[in-house]
Amino acid sequence: MMLLGIDVGTSGCKASLVDPFGSIVGSAYREYEQLQETNPDRAQIDPELVWEAVRSACRQVINDTGTEEVAAVGVTSFGESVVFLDEAGASLTDSIYYYDLRGQEQTKWIIDNLDMKNFYQTTGVAPNSTYSLAKVMWTRDNQPEVYKKARRILLFADFILFRMGAKPCCSPSLAARTMACDVFAKTWASSIIAQCGIDESLFAPIVPSGSIAGQMRAELADELGLSNRPSLVVGGHDQIFAAIGAGAIGQGIAVDGLGTTECITPVFPRPDELARMVESSFACVPFVFDQTYVTYAYTMTSGAVLKWFRDKIASQWREDAEAMNMNVYDYMIKQALLKQTEMLLLPHFAGSATPYMDNKSRGALIGLTLDTDKREILRAVLEGINFEMMINIERLKQAGIEIQELRVVGGLSKSDDFLQLKADMMGLKITRVQTHEAGTLGVALISSVAIGMYPTIEAAVGKMVKTTDVFHPDMKRKAEYQKKYQRYKKLYDAVRPLV
Repeated sequence: MMLLGIDVGTSGCKASLVDPFGSIVGSAYREYEQLQETNPDRAQIDPELVWEAVRSACRQVINDTGTEEVAAVGVTSFGESVVFLDEAGASLTDSIYYYDLRGQEQTKWIIDNLDMKNFYQTTGVAPNSTYSLAKVMWTRDNQPEVYKKARRILLFADFILFRMGAKPCCSPSLAARTMACDVFAKTWASSIIAQCGIDESLFAPIVPSGSIAGQMRAELADELGLSNRPSLVVGGHDQIFAAIGAGAIGQGIAVDGLGTTECITPVFPRPDELARMVESSFACVPFVFDQTYVTYAYTMTSGAVLKWFRDKIASQWREDAEAMNMNVYDYMIKQALLKQTEMLLLPHFAGSATPYMDNKSRGALIGLTLDTDKREILRAVLEGINFEMMINIERLKQAGIEIQELRVVGGLSKSDDFLQLKADMMGLKITRVQTHEAGTLGVALISSVAIGMYPTIEAAVGKMVKTTDVFHPDMKRKAEYQKKYQRYKKLYDAVRPLV
């Protein structure tokens, strides 16, 4: 019997039907438009649009594959953004995205009024307006009518499950993105929530990922064309389930999501000392195993910089690639690797994430000459996005988290040339996962365990996750890149005072 995995992203959602052996039988994708704000610092989405998109994607994939029965449905989503629901379960306002700058004043209040050492030891994060608690406080202060009418606050994966018929609940990995969770007790941080003046009863109970939270509503099952009512399984944060879908569930192996942004998610035991992690703004997030955690080392722009280059600088290359029936990114990367460069690119085109967490940082290109051409610039782009992650890997090692292998998923993982470059620069084994839909596979996988299809997550990973190509580093090239990396490590501090 099939499993249905749903992955809710910031700009679109995907629904995949997965068989018991991990094959993606069919997928459907739906985009939703972000609401345009006159204020460029704001970004938000109507949760009802997201719900309609999820229903539509589910209908399509079930109809296209001729599926009549689904054993279980699991949902994973982006974090931080919350949905305010009224007594009847209707959404009260648009959801604020994590990169929206609202909540900065509330974050400053937290820093000024709470014990910061206890705060981090409890929540596993340093205060930042990215997280849900700051956005909830902003809503209370600026949309009091919404806050007063609210009877429940849910994060997106939990909101979709709720709409499907599940009882209100929250997974530990999404709760950890709120700044209001005790990540070691896996409960809400009552003292912090109270000090911030928020009603804790608005938050749904935290339950383990892989728990069955109910059955799909009969009318929704009929609408989707199903003859049964699938079990609804608690998922969680998308990075957690990308790791599971890539088989990165043990120490030393991390998933590397190569999309618009880039995120490396390593798994490790409960840390004894968090100080080195907080120095680099690494969060501590509960994984699906007891006493096991992950963190997120990530950038705000990775593939997004390549898209910028394609659209703003290399429009002719797009035409050339189309004429040769080649993927434009494959063509661009091959052109870039024909040219060596001493230039350095700081890829902070939308601010920086870990380890700096500086949303006012900006990109920079250093070393231009009159002979510079676009191949050389793109080579600097490719190297820059890798150097930025090398800084993160170095900081992870300083915090006691070592990585020997990266399991890669996402758009850029399709490029052999880019993956070999990454292996050579980082000196790491790079393994491509067969599916590029690791999020939907990961949440389908945990759903298979929830309903007893497999006895453990490890057993399910062994049967459902498949890898393909492996890229081993050329250590001579790594040594050459290390010299350039030492220069790159000085770039942020040199550029930041000027922008």
